[in-house]
Amino acid sequence: MRLDKYQSRPPMQGEHFSADQRIAEKEGFSYSRQHSIAVNFMSTTCNIYLQPIYLHARMQFMQTRITHIAEDKTMQSRSKLALATTLAATFAVISGCASDKPAPAASTPQQASTAATSSSGAQPSSTATSAQPAINSAALTRPSAQSVFFDYDSFSVKNQYANDVRANTDYMMKANINVELGGNADERGSREYNMALGQKRADAVKRAMTALGAKGDKIETISYGEDKPRKTGHDEASWAENRRVDIVAKGK
Repeated sequence: MRLDKYQSRPPMQGEHFSADQRIAEKEGFSYSRQHSIAVNFMSTTCNIYLQPIYLHARMQFMQTRITHIAEDKTMQSRSKLALATTLAATFAVISGCASDKPAPAASTPQQASTAATSSSGAQPSSTATSAQPAINSAALTRPSAQSVFFDYDSFSVKNQYANDVRANTDYMMKANINVELGGNADERGSREYNMALGQKRADAVKRAMTALGAKGDKIETISYGEDKPRKTGHDEASWAENRRVDIVAKGK
């Protein structure tokens, strides 16, 4: 006999229907269809409630970003304004300094007469203007300090001897003479070490003199090590006298 659409069919062999499945079959829906409808309903509900929250958060982010961009532009404008103000002030100071010219000094009668002579066409004698006093090397006074002293185990020229080095350099350049720089050391240490140390001290004085304008080919350096002591004592006072460079004139 045919079943109407609301009458449940009898279960087949090996098939068992639950009460819910029977009700769903009577209504014309399957169990999987009910599940699909429920999922779609939940998805639609979430979209309806979450989309405004997402849009609100997005709007807040955009507003914050716009605010930061505006602040950055404001800071850049202030920096440019400060730089322009500083440059304007600097130019104003430079212009003021350039405009402050000293007043011309009043001409003396001698200057007036010189100007009148030059305007009338008279030329001064070239012999009178070009004459320079000749330097007599014999009349030059040799500096009294002719030694440079050093600290223990050092070859650095100390500042306190800078004037002595300058005076000897000026003398050698004006007299046009050659000099010998003899490096010395005290008795402490091996002979080989003291010879090397004496050479370093002589070279240090030579560098100082050439830096002041002396010609390097007119300066000879030599090391005596501990072989030429100025004092033969075995105390600090004697050793301090022996740690030196002697500046010796050698003629032209």
